[in-house]
Amino acid sequence: MLTVPSLYSNQQALVDDGVRPAMQEVGNVILSSEPGSGKTRMSKHICACAMNKPPSDRQTGRILFAVHRRGLVDNAIDSFKEPPYLPHGVLMSSRNTDWSQRMQIGSIDTLLSWHLDNGIYTSKAFFDLVIYDECHAHLPTFARWLMAHNEARKAAGFTSPFVLGLSGTPDAKGQGDLFQRIIQGPTPQWLIEAGQLSPFRYYGGSSVEDALAGDLVRDWRLYANGRQTMGFFRYVADAKHAAELFNKHGIRAEYVDSDTKDKTRRAMLKDLDSGRLTYLANVGICERGTNVRNIGAIQLCVRIRSLARYRQIISRASRKSDVWPDAVLIDHGDNAQHGFFEDTVHWTLDHSRLLFSPHSNRPMSECPRCQRRYRGGKCWDCGYEPRSASHQASNMIFDQSQLQRRKLTAGRRKRTVKTNEQLFTEALYRAGRSGRTYRSAYGLARMEAEKQGTKFKLPRRVTVGGEVVDLIPYDHVDSGRRVADVFPRFASRKTRKAR
Repeated sequence: MLTVPSLYSNQQALVDDGVRPAMQEVGNVILSSEPGSGKTRMSKHICACAMNKPPSDRQTGRILFAVHRRGLVDNAIDSFKEPPYLPHGVLMSSRNTDWSQRMQIGSIDTLLSWHLDNGIYTSKAFFDLVIYDECHAHLPTFARWLMAHNEARKAAGFTSPFVLGLSGTPDAKGQGDLFQRIIQGPTPQWLIEAGQLSPFRYYGGSSVEDALAGDLVRDWRLYANGRQTMGFFRYVADAKHAAELFNKHGIRAEYVDSDTKDKTRRAMLKDLDSGRLTYLANVGICERGTNVRNIGAIQLCVRIRSLARYRQIISRASRKSDVWPDAVLIDHGDNAQHGFFEDTVHWTLDHSRLLFSPHSNRPMSECPRCQRRYRGGKCWDCGYEPRSASHQASNMIFDQSQLQRRKLTAGRRKRTVKTNEQLFTEALYRAGRSGRTYRSAYGLARMEAEKQGTKFKLPRRVTVGGEVVDLIPYDHVDSGRRVADVFPRFASRKTRKAR
């Protein structure tokens, strides 16, 4: 008898009261639970229980755990090797195959290559239970293999198999044709409050273009300094540039893509988990099924259209870390439209129809002082209090629970809010005349912006006396030099003469 993995009480209830009855009733179901909430362990529990039972006359006693990517095969192997160990073979090219094991972990591409010939299932390997991990991805490919498998299985006199899909974001075309029901686990907020997932803090970074021009490291240091971080990019060149940029600033970074060898990629992820590596830049490699516990931050340098993809990416940091008390999201791509990880999404078999919890529709604010994004009155970090035009007109303030009338101050004038160009121009003059550096000018401008309650963003150029002055990025090689040396026009006449 195999030792059955133990589960949290909520996981056990989800398996016993949700998944098993549904599979007995309709056959094919999706287990939808948040990334990091233990779907693989729950499926391992189900597999161990199934293997402890003798198969019937019309069953084979075999189980398949299928995935769509080589890296996910390795993740599944690692999970099934964890105590209690569950014996298994591996069906993937360049790996040793052990058909004597009742359970197999397989790549769907390998299964198609090995088992199908012109759409006909030619193998004698039939499975009673088929589990497809990340079932929202490459669903047509899996469905093609499953249809051929089931037809051949039926022709051989076996019963139809049970099919279990696993996904934190079950949103795929055609899933309603393959599955009959979605069993949804606890909400993200419940899992966070239960201590099973990490809470998040959200910050708006500079735009994608500005970040790649030099603000990437600066924003990371400001919001996530020292945390193991996954950076997500649209283009390979951008991801490579980001890794180079971090290494240039003394932060150990690597870049991974589809050409990276399996062994090298696994080593990078282990280094990231242990802290030997701080930053991992990627394009589409770490978006789903990448299980690294100690990710402390996600840096999004890409604009994402899909809600499912957005939630998959940010949830790489949702696992409860041994190092970090929470997770940080730095968003350079203005992806706030998709909401927070804590928001509940009620997934349906009709992928075009999603239902959100009521609190997800509450307006989102970005604090002009600390740039944290939140919902509600005062900023959860620094206590900044936004005031609407109507509240300002009626002199009302929000005190966490209700609106209160603000005391009037006689003779108070309305302060003019300066633009970033104005702030930085003044800062350049101050720094230039006092012998300070370009970076010091940036700090002066940022401080003045904070005083007036706005977010400072380094402008690309300023206009002085009708002349346009092109500026340099914050991390430019000359930014550590004195303003008087880099831009003499901002120095005093005395300083210019001395030069």
